[in-house]
Amino acid sequence: MGKEIKVGDVVRLKSGGPPMTVHSVTDTQNVRVIWMEGGGMKVYALPMHTLMLCKNGKISSSDPDL
Repeated sequence: MGKEIKVGDVVRLKSGGPPMTVHSVTDTQNVRVIWMEGGGMKVYALPMHTLMLCKNGKISSSDPDL
């Protein structure tokens, strides 16, 4: 299994989208992420299984689902 998502990691939705920074991870496997869009900061909580780690702003190839 790949690296676990943790606070400070850069992630993206598996379906695509902008790089997002992990703000917090709950014990129910939800991840609160933040990113910049349209000159403002966006904040949202997403299920961990919908995210993949990024490396240097690019999607990591370590996800076995790819």
